[in-house]
Amino acid sequence: MRRVLSLSFGLIVAALLIAATCGSDHQSPASTLTPVPTSAPLPTPIVIPAPTLTSALTPAPPPTPPATPITPTHTPTPHPDAALPELVKVVDLPGGDIVDIEFVLSSPNVVYLASEPNAMGIWRSDGAGDTWRQVLADYGEGGPAHIHDMAVHPDNPDVVLVADAHSLIKIVVVERDAEWTIVYPPTPDENAEQAVTVFTAGFGPSMSGVAYAVDEHGNILKSRDDGDTWQAVGRLELGFRVSLAVDPSDPDTVYVGTGTGVFKAADGGRN
Repeated sequence: MRRVLSLSFGLIVAALLIAATCGSDHQSPASTLTPVPTSAPLPTPIVIPAPTLTSALTPAPPPTPPATPITPTHTPTPHPDAALPELVKVVDLPGGDIVDIEFVLSSPNVVYLASEPNAMGIWRSDGAGDTWRQVLADYGEGGPAHIHDMAVHPDNPDVVLVADAHSLIKIVVVERDAEWTIVYPPTPDENAEQAVTVFTAGFGPSMSGVAYAVDEHGNILKSRDDGDTWQAVGRLELGFRVSLAVDPSDPDTVYVGTGTGVFKAADGGRN
């Protein structure tokens, strides 16, 4: 028994010695390690500059402006098949200018024309403009001469109003002649100088008996007896040119065009 214990104890000691020897073979000696100094500076990085590309680029040339279009200077040649209107002179005047031409709705074959200056007068055609005759050559000594406008009665082709540089005249054509009367301004005294320029005149609708005119002072004149007597019913500021038109369906509505605009009066010119 004692021999067995001694043998066991010896095996244990031997095992411990072998284990200690193996552990010491795997451990590196501490004297072989060199510590890195903590104060040593880091190496400076090498910076490679980027190449400058712009210096090697050639700028593009500016764009070429568009060409200026060429405007033709020649007149286009009309088409050979284009027919020009045929103009035929229908009346020879001794002189002056045509200032107005009026057709007559109640008599389609009747046409009037007014011309000026002095002695040109009023011309009439009873053949739809194919033939003409002078119905009034002169208004007489001291009478008006320069015509501005003319209006023909809508129901009677023989009655004409003439707005002149000196007055407003009513003409009545009798057969081959014409009788004329100064209807505005009134002239109670033959020696009184009461000449007033009348710029325009116009009749109202059929069977109304109404007519209008405008004088140089801007007075809107109205007649209720087919132009025999007149009274001022309104006033406007005028320019160099004046025109007038009466509503064909309402004798109390009149339009007046002046140098400052177009005005409408729906109460016979009173406002």
